[in-house]
Amino acid sequence: MADADAVTRAYLEDNATFADAFNFLMFEGRQVIKPEDLTPLDPNELTILDEGDEKLHTAQKYRDLLKKAVIKRDGRVAYMLLGIESQSSVHYAMPIRCMLYDAMRYDRQVKMAAQAHRNEVSGRGASFLSGFHKTDSLLPVFTLVLYFGPDPWDGPRDLYSMLDIDPELLPWIDNYHLRLIEPAMIQDEAFGRFHSELNVALRCIKYAKDKQKIRALVQKEPAFHNVSRRTVELVNVVTKSRIPYPKREESVDMCEAIDGIFQDGVEEGIGIGVERGIGIGREEGILNSLANLMKSTHWGIEQAMEALGIPPDLRERYASLLAHRDA
Repeated sequence: MADADAVTRAYLEDNATFADAFNFLMFEGRQVIKPEDLTPLDPNELTILDEGDEKLHTAQKYRDLLKKAVIKRDGRVAYMLLGIESQSSVHYAMPIRCMLYDAMRYDRQVKMAAQAHRNEVSGRGASFLSGFHKTDSLLPVFTLVLYFGPDPWDGPRDLYSMLDIDPELLPWIDNYHLRLIEPAMIQDEAFGRFHSELNVALRCIKYAKDKQKIRALVQKEPAFHNVSRRTVELVNVVTKSRIPYPKREESVDMCEAIDGIFQDGVEEGIGIGVERGIGIGREEGILNSLANLMKSTHWGIEQAMEALGIPPDLRERYASLLAHRDA
């Protein structure tokens, strides 16, 4: 199985997908950040530390993705540095990690300004000592974390939640907030704010543990009938699914693909139970069929008995036998 973090990082590298994530979080889905206004930057964060011992000390970190954005709104133009960290699992020190990335990028900008002033006439004063002039400014740095897990993020969401401190002292400590997109916390109606296939991918992830919901979803929503192969590959890796797709095709009808998996699961559950039931009696065989069908499809017992065609007057008996056997 491919590495989930590598797959999600490659998926977000696409400018349209990258812009879509920020537009969802920052502008409620309005298409403010345009894919064509994004420029990839080196995600390597490197800074030189002066520790006063006349030795060269460096700190180096690697972001997932970093792009320069030109944001045009109401006749105004703003420039920002936008970073995304893709997470397939919860990172319990994520606020610190993102804060460090941002601080290193600001430090890099200060050093670049100082480098630009290096050839100016030497002198004294605050500007000369720092290398950063009063008239200099920095580009804002904004880091977003996109969590590709089906469960709610249960890690810290800001610096404050990681501190062990007297509450009276807390106002004197600057906070740092984690900017997070997590599928489990997105309301169904809010998925429409995505304009890329993040809509499809994140909904599949949100309901990865509910096959019935996924099946109903793909049958109802037109967006699932023509999905790119790269999105299906992402969903398969992140959710450990086996949604089939033709190797030579660039798009997939997920409705047909999931229906195929669903039917395979039903037939597998029935087949295993019937096979095991041979020689040990019809009743035991039906119980095996029920157990395996419920396991392979995550159905409840009533739905499984309906699929197997068990008569209504016998269902209470089989439910009792199965409960007694599993106890």
